[in-house]
Amino acid sequence: MKCSTVLLGAVFVLAWSSSPNLQTQALQEGTWSGTWVRVDRNNNPQGQGVSLEVKKVPDPHWRWRPAGGELLTATFVVQQGRSQVSALRSENGTLSYSFRRPVDDQPTECRLALRTDGTYEGECIGPQRFHVSLTPPETGR
Repeated sequence: MKCSTVLLGAVFVLAWSSSPNLQTQALQEGTWSGTWVRVDRNNNPQGQGVSLEVKKVPDPHWRWRPAGGELLTATFVVQQGRSQVSALRSENGTLSYSFRRPVDDQPTECRLALRTDGTYEGECIGPQRFHVSLTPPETGR
């Protein structure tokens, strides 16, 4: 009996701590706009427009998570298409996420740091490297 109680408690703590909503509570909802520029010897300084669409959706597992029945989800949008974001985190001035590129279905990991002007800037690394800059949506929108 004692072992099963400990196991049940461990499962609850694990589920609670891995909740995507809890990991991204401070993330602003709306469309984050920005650019990404490929970083390599043939660098195109023009870059390409990108966006990160962040919204709340109903949590299918709301009974097991104390997050109020909603999760934050995000979609990364580039000219080639849309990709569902996973491992979305915003903590200590760093925004990190991953997605599979729509053009070749290759995984790409992004890590952006908050700048003093309120934008996030950093790199996305996958088959190629991209310098990314994203601006959160204005508050109140």
